[in-house]
Formats: sequence, C-alpha cells, structure tokens
Amino acid sequence: MAIDQTRFPGSQDHAATCERELAIVRAEFNPSTAGGWGIIFDRHAHRWTAVRGAHIIVHAGSAGELREKLAAGRWDLAAS
Repeated sequence: MAIDQTRFPGSQDHAATCERELAIVRAEFNPSTAGGWGIIFDRHAHRWTAVRGAHIIVHAGSAGELREKLAAGRWDLAAS
C-alpha cells in the first residue's frame, strides 16, 4: 500500500527512515538462525510487531525497543 507523502511535510524522510529500520531489523531477526521472526511495521499506528510461529508476539514503539525486547526475550504474548 502506498503512503500519501504529500500531506505531511518531512514525512518522506520519516517513511524512508522507517523503511531502512525495517530492513535492518528484518535482516537481523528474520533468518532462521536468529529465530525466524516475522517483523511488521504499522505505518499508521507507528507500532513495531515481531511474530514467531503462532504463539509469540512482541510489540514495541520503535525499532530500537523491538530489538531490545527480542534480544532480551521479553515477549508480550507467549501462548503454548
């Protein structure tokens, strides 16, 4: 889905930064050797989510917070 960048000054820079951060976090945590996390960035809510399987979900307000939570094993939902 395309984002309408014309409505918000500076939003192109912000969107580009988020895309770079998304690529970095995915490269770090998506490989199976790193846990095989699915990483999602909701551009409208400005929320980061990591999902592994159907049981572990991690939410964060920034890419840095998501990295910290994943590295520390702090899940928001872990069902068995």
